[in-house]
Amino acid sequence: ACFDMACDRPVAGSPKQVAVTYSAKAANPSATLLLSDRGVAFASVPSASQLSRSLIVRDSSGAASDWTANSNAAWLSATKSGTSGGSLNLVANPSGLSNGFHMATVTVTSSNPSISTAESVRVGLYISDTASASTLSAPTWNLHESIADTTYAVDPIRPLIYSTQGSTIAAHHVHSGERVTTVNVEGADLGGVAVNDDGSRLYALNYFNGTVVVVDLDKMSVLHSYGFPQLLMMGEELKNKRIAYARVHGQPVLLMSFARQPFGDTDRVISPLIKADTGELIGAL
Repeated sequence: ACFDMACDRPVAGSPKQVAVTYSAKAANPSATLLLSDRGVAFASVPSASQLSRSLIVRDSSGAASDWTANSNAAWLSATKSGTSGGSLNLVANPSGLSNGFHMATVTVTSSNPSISTAESVRVGLYISDTASASTLSAPTWNLHESIADTTYAVDPIRPLIYSTQGSTIAAHHVHSGERVTTVNVEGADLGGVAVNDDGSRLYALNYFNGTVVVVDLDKMSVLHSYGFPQLLMMGEELKNKRIAYARVHGQPVLLMSFARQPFGDTDRVISPLIKADTGELIGAL
C-alpha cells in the first residue's frame, strides 16, 4: 500500500500478507410447488377424444407436505387434495358445452408454510362435431432453410400451431386446418420460435435486430422485445441459433443453442440460459 499513485511514499510494513478464509455455500432457492405440466389440452371431435390427464405435484424442498387443488369450471373436475409426489387427476366433461374452445384453471396450494405462492394449471378443451382436416390450408414457409424446422411451435392448451415468416407470426388450427389469426411484428425478420408451458407466452427470434419478441397468446399481441447486451450477438448471428423453453425451479427460462460471450481479451462460445420474459442472463452450459 502507498500514500500516492506512483508509490513514492510506501506505507511502513507494506506489503503485508494476511490469511483469509472463505466459506462457500451452495445457493438454497426458496421452496416451490413443482407441477409435471402447467398446460393441458383436451379435445372431443368425431374421430377421437382425449378427456383425462394425470399430473404429479411435488414440493421442491422434499418435505412431505400436503396440497389442495380447485377447478374454476364446472366441466373440469380435479383431485381435491394429495401429498407431495401424488397425482392430480384432471377429467373434462364436454356434455352440454357448445362447439368451440373452452378454458379453465386449476389452482394448487401447498400446506408447506415456506411455499406462499400457489401454482396453476391452465386447461383447454376443444369441442367440434365436424371432422378434422388433414392438412393446413395456408401454411407459412420460412425462407431461412437452415432453421426451418425451428420456426414451428405447438400450443400446449389450444389446438393451434404457430409459425413464423418474415414479420408474421401465424396461428393455424390443428383440426380445421385454417389460419385463424396472425400477429405482425413491424420490420421484423422472424425465425426460431418457442411457446411456454401454460400457453400464455410465445417467444420468437428477430434476426433483423438480434432480439427476442414476446407475444401474449391470450390477447395475440406483442408485449415487448429484448436484446442481449451481455452477449456478442448481432441479428445475422441468430440465423443458425435455436431456442427452447424450460422451467427451472419454477422460473421460466429460454435456452439458446449457442452464443458468444466476452471473456477477458477474447470471447467464448456458450449455450446461454436466460430469463424468458426479460432476457437476463442467469447461467450457461
